[in-house]
Amino acid sequence: MRIESFKRGLAGCLIAASLTAVTGSGFALAATETVPLERLHIYDVILLPTVSSQYEAQFTKPSTWQVASSSALYLEFQHSIELLPNRSWLQVIVNDKVIKHIPLTHENTEGTKMTIPLPVELLKDFNRLTFRVQQHYTDKCEDPLDKSLWTQILPATKIIFNYNPVVPKVDLGTYPYPIIDPLTYSPAKVHYVTSKQASEKELQALAYV
Repeated sequence: MRIESFKRGLAGCLIAASLTAVTGSGFALAATETVPLERLHIYDVILLPTVSSQYEAQFTKPSTWQVASSSALYLEFQHSIELLPNRSWLQVIVNDKVIKHIPLTHENTEGTKMTIPLPVELLKDFNRLTFRVQQHYTDKCEDPLDKSLWTQILPATKIIFNYNPVVPKVDLGTYPYPIIDPLTYSPAKVHYVTSKQASEKELQALAYV
């Protein structure tokens, strides 16, 4: 029982120590996490070919983040100059909600950059980011597989999270969360807190945790 009691107290210390710069309001100072496509396991250009195609990526929202409305998707893309502007477009979709509709015109064929606000009210623990296109090179009968039908999402594309870390509840029933959060993008940092002269029982309890 003593070890179990100590485990609870130590878990509380670990949680408090793992969150830095906490204010009296219960939130840490604002922070930013930039998530490039490679951290979503996308290591090359995203190619969107043919008349209609889409690509879906998965991303998470860590449980200890209060995501701010200033969060955004930074998008870089390019497309074929042969596309008809009045019939070709790129959509950016989060969890089945279109957050940006972009006509593919002659003015944005090469290395176009834009910042799209991220609708934080749509975010869940696990999220879907989808890039969808409709592409045409003629108003008449066309080959839907023609090589002139393409759009590329470039590797510089990234999600920029602005957030406040939230102090989690102490509950060993959810261990190893929040010391280890499966939704996070960064390696876990664990701070072990003991007295200056820890007893054998204290060290034993620490080993359990």
